[in-house]
Amino acid sequence: MDVASVGEVVKSSTDDNYVVLQLPSYLPLRKHGGNENMEVDGVVTVADENSDEHTNSEDNDIVRDLSELSEGQLGELRIHADGSAKLYIGNAVFDVMHGTPYQHAEQVVRLDSENQQCVIMGTSSARLTCVPDVTALLL
Repeated sequence: MDVASVGEVVKSSTDDNYVVLQLPSYLPLRKHGGNENMEVDGVVTVADENSDEHTNSEDNDIVRDLSELSEGQLGELRIHADGSAKLYIGNAVFDVMHGTPYQHAEQVVRLDSENQQCVIMGTSSARLTCVPDVTALLL
């Protein structure tokens, strides 16, 4: 499949047939309140775990795990006229392209740890991979 058909794949999702977006392992995002715009952390500081640099207040604003993000909309997926797609999360831009095809049946589930339940939402027909847009990084 080519990148031009990403828009068609997204549009083909239904209430019980999902498209999975595979994001990078680390998203340089900052915590934000419900009314604030999400910003991208442009500076990465590598420090020893025992270092005092880890205790500064700005470092505490960096999201270390997806569970630290507020619920709701993470970003915006824009599908262009040519069928290609870009994902916008804060100031970060990601190219969206086809991921590896499934070798077996995949289902999307919701884990409810509070009630100790696993709810099957439906099947996943496609996987889309999001990679940072190099052009946007250079600007």
